[in-house]
Amino acid sequence: MAYDTGELDLQAKIQIRLTDATPPRGMTMREGWTPGEQFRLETTLGRSTSTRPCLRRSRRELEVSKKQLSTIVNELPRPTQG
Repeated sequence: MAYDTGELDLQAKIQIRLTDATPPRGMTMREGWTPGEQFRLETTLGRSTSTRPCLRRSRRELEVSKKQLSTIVNELPRPTQG
């Protein structure tokens, strides 16, 4: 919503809460954290928008044809002009 109204751009730093995801390599987790629990990740709006649907997919599922890739790119949000 904030992106659609022009309040945030794709390079804006954000924090997102993830559940049932694997933390990035090298990320220090709080003491007592167990897999499946929520954790916060600092990233950019652009990275979260483009990777979030892929978090639970395996590498094999990420292989797409040229036509499928074209469809994915066409569905990406467009920046508003203003």
